[in-house]
Amino acid sequence: MSEQNTSKSVDKAIDLLELFFAHDELTLSELSELSGIQRSIVSRLVATLANRGYLYQREKRGKYSLGTTYLNYSGLVKRRFRLRSVGMPFFIGLTRQLHETISVGYVTDPNRLSLVAIESFHDTSQGSLTYSATSPEAAGLPMHASAIGKAILAKLPEESFERFLAEASLEAYSSRTITDKNVLRNQIAKTRAKGIAYDDEEYMEGLRAVAAGVEDNQGVAQGAIGVIGPAFMYPDSRMEEIAPAIKNCAQIVSLELSSTNQRIPREAASAGFSLRELRPLK
Repeated sequence: MSEQNTSKSVDKAIDLLELFFAHDELTLSELSELSGIQRSIVSRLVATLANRGYLYQREKRGKYSLGTTYLNYSGLVKRRFRLRSVGMPFFIGLTRQLHETISVGYVTDPNRLSLVAIESFHDTSQGSLTYSATSPEAAGLPMHASAIGKAILAKLPEESFERFLAEASLEAYSSRTITDKNVLRNQIAKTRAKGIAYDDEEYMEGLRAVAAGVEDNQGVAQGAIGVIGPAFMYPDSRMEEIAPAIKNCAQIVSLELSSTNQRIPREAASAGFSLRELRPLK
């Protein structure tokens, strides 16, 4: 089969699977009618999908439904975004403490940092329990030119960071972007020592940011928490003011991701808590 024909077959198979977003069960005839794909082709594709566990047929000549193979993917996605489920109460608490929009970067694959997903949490109603959050989405975040990226790099093992550095092109996004690998290496060393990373108009002129990295108990980088905004709203004094709270939040979430005997009491993660109620971490 040619590459083009293979691509078309994959597209058709995905089209069939996506029909189950709106239908619990479908016959071959219904799949053919709804997809516009010839019934003989539908029959062949469905047979393959059923053999691989993506579709399930309750009885011979009966209707098809989604198979249990999807449960494996569900578990994988949940593991990838464990930082989100564990950290969300703390992210919301940080928005209310700082009255700022909080950006969170999720590392979905430590070996593919270009796939870091970004989500923003907004405190929409001060003094209430309401908040809003975007859906995590791949951002193509420049690791060397953003506070969240540098905070994540600082949490990488030295070997992984050096591998990143060897492969990185360090593209310039503004006149302030770090493009020298030795300069970046020194800045990451300072970030590790201080536990906080900065973006001083390096990603975009007129934009500043501060962030802190999050890791699990194995020392694996899970992501970073930060604040991003216009430079005129974030002079050095404001950056110094909010940096400790961001660092504190990142440390607390890192503990939450660690072993159970280090967990912060669950009541501290209730909807109304403030990070000020938690003891600063040394």
